[in-house]
Amino acid sequence: MKTLLKTASTAIKRAALLFQIRSLEITLAGQLESLSRVTCLNTREQIIDAMDTTRCALIDARRRYLAAKPVAQCHGTWRAA
Repeated sequence: MKTLLKTASTAIKRAALLFQIRSLEITLAGQLESLSRVTCLNTREQIIDAMDTTRCALIDARRRYLAAKPVAQCHGTWRAA
């Protein structure tokens, strides 16, 4: 029973992290799209700063997602020939 709860908890955590990763990717795409349309230099700088923050958050979310996966799923396992 204990392992079942742990497995379910890990699956929920991974699903939430996948949602967060996808949301950050969408945010980053929107920031990149808006950057090409903005002409004000101050606004461009603010968007670039926000993109840096979003990239750092995306890296952190991916790191936490990979840490939640079992080792065999993180790295490709090769079968012996």
